This record gives sequence, structure tokens and C-alpha cells, in this order.
Amino acid sequence: MERMSRIVVTDTIDAASAGAWRKAPRYSWREDVRNDESPSTRWWLTFPPRPTLQSKPRSGARFLREFVDLGRNRSPARMRSAILRYANRVGDLGESLTVITPDGSELRGEPFELWVECIEQVETLLRLLNALRALYDPAPAAARAALWDHLSVAPGAVTLMLSHAASFTLRGDDAARASAARDDDAALEWAVKHCVLLFLTRLLRERLSVAVSLDPPGLQTFPASLLAALRFEVLRQLVRGRGAAPQKQCPQCHEWFQPKTRAQVYCSIQHQQLFNYHKSDRKQRRRR
Repeated sequence: MERMSRIVVTDTIDAASAGAWRKAPRYSWREDVRNDESPSTRWWLTFPPRPTLQSKPRSGARFLREFVDLGRNRSPARMRSAILRYANRVGDLGESLTVITPDGSELRGEPFELWVECIEQVETLLRLLNALRALYDPAPAAARAALWDHLSVAPGAVTLMLSHAASFTLRGDDAARASAARDDDAALEWAVKHCVLLFLTRLLRERLSVAVSLDPPGLQTFPASLLAALRFEVLRQLVRGRGAAPQKQCPQCHEWFQPKTRAQVYCSIQHQQLFNYHKSDRKQRRRR
């Protein structure tokens, strides 16, 4: 069984507000505030210490694309303007620190560099998702190259680069299995997916909430911040796959498998041939 990181639930929320998070009425960029943990940070996205509004629940591929599009503005000033509009509409990342204003009062703030890093991470994850979906197309060379742009294999270690400051490395038995990715697309797919799954589940620790409903009874898990929602959506799409066919039971071996297309009936060509052979043999016996 594959090892998965445990996700710790932080709190319980009402089902009516599930999938939403707190946001401030207004955000603003400031460069006259300071934080002792990040003394070199110049620009901070600031807001009051206690956000009073609730963001609307968001998910889906469009949710990810809107966030990635914030990085299309290569000018830092234009990117800050785009981030400010986005934050006033959707909310902050949920990774704020306390900052001190010149008059000694406290605000909450997120560094501009944090937003840039998170946008880069989500953009890379989207690129990997698209490449994984195209890996079994008739011409998978471009998808294979896109995956290898972020994957490196060394003796005893397989590393996936997610941004200039974030990576995840497989070691031990996992690295040994992933090392076959050089010659096998299935191993390449497994290596990338395994790295992303473990990377995201570790980041989502203590970033999820539980929505409980008694009438009707229900229990669901939801991200507790914007950044957690983005990572949770990537995780959801990676596990489910866009347009992925549901699992099927092979008529020959009766084992359940994940078909590569919706038309696939057997788990392998060999089992299809075996099933057809036995079917033909049964027909001949009936004729005798």
C-alpha cells in the first residue's frame, strides 16, 4: 500500500459555509510596515487583524487558471495591481504574519514574494496536470518532455521541481520504482503523481476543515484558506483526472482496473485475447 501523509482536521464548521474562508473588507499594498521575521521584505499585502467577511466557495479548473493568470503581468507593479484586485474579490492566501505600522499599530500582511512563489507553484502544478493527461495521446512526446523538464533522476533519489524554491524528493523503495521512468511512461506517470500527492498532502496538514450536517446527515472535508483551496483543487484533479473513465471489471480476470479510455473493456490486450479465445472455444463445444 502506498504511504500517504495524514491530514489533520483543525476545526468543525457549519455545512452552509463549507468551502469558504474568511476575508477582509479591503486589502492594500504597503511598504512602510515591518516584520522582524522578514526584515528584507518591501511590499506587504495588508489587511485588518480580524477579517470579517466570508469568501464564496471556489473550485474547478477555472479557479486555478484565474490564480495562475495573476503571473501573466511580468511587471512587478502590474502584478501587484492584479493581485490586489484578486484579493479584494477572493481574499488573502491565509498565510499572513503580523506587521507593524509606523505609528505602532498592528496589521496582518502577506509578502509580495509569497504571492509570486505560490503563483509559480500552482502554474507548475497545472502544467504537470496537463502533461499527465496528454501522456497517453497518440503523440505523447511533448507531454513527456514537459514532465522531464521538472523531474530529475539520480542514484537513490528522484526529485520533482515545483518552483525555484520548492521541490520534493523520493528516496528508498519509492525512488527505486520511480527510476524506471526513463524507459516507461507508466513509471514516469507514477513518479510525478506520487511526488505531487505527497508534496500537497504535507502542505495541507492542519489546513482543512470539516463540514458537519445533521439534517440531512453528512460529513465533508474542505480547505480552510485560499492557498489550501488551490492546493486541494490540484489534488482533487490529480486523483480524479479530468474526464477520466470510471473503473471497470475485466471480464477475463475479474480484477478492477482504471481504463485509459472509456471504450476500454479489458485490463490488457492479453486478457482480451484470452477471453475471445475461450468464448470461441465455448461456442465450438456447444455445436458438437
